Amino acid sequence: MLSDIKRIPVINFIIYTIVSCGTFPFLWLISNINSLNNVAKQGKITFINLVVLASLWSWASYFMGFVSNDGSDTDNLLLLTNLALNVAFLVFQFVMVTKPFVSGLDENLLNDYKIDLRPNMIWAFLFGYFYIVYSINKIDDLVARSNVLKQPTNHQPE
Repeated sequence: MLSDIKRIPVINFIIYTIVSCGTFPFLWLISNINSLNNVAKQGKITFINLVVLASLWSWASYFMGFVSNDGSDTDNLLLLTNLALNVAFLVFQFVMVTKPFVSGLDENLLNDYKIDLRPNMIWAFLFGYFYIVYSINKIDDLVARSNVLKQPTNHQPE
């Protein structure tokens, strides 16, 4: 469940992503796939989904290697192809990975701890894995706040 997911600070996640040229989110996803699937109620992250994500990401990078910046029609076609592949990557990532996990996380917190996470789907779409890591790290703080609010007070009226 939620305790099985490895916690990593968001800033470290960003630094690892930059240092690894963008491959770290895929490695993190692969290492946490079973735990994420336990949380995601609506859909499951499969190996095929990961292959499609990696393919879209790598093909978009591949096409950028051929752009010569001389303003030719070929360059414009390559840039449009790159843009289309990046949009396809973002949409596929959101539909197959981010949205099911964030929705499942919200549902689990609501059922288990009576905490409404209220995920922001715009941020989830734009930042994908980074938003997932942020939400996972936010859980402990939300549970601690919830426990403080649930404790009975010993204050007696005068």
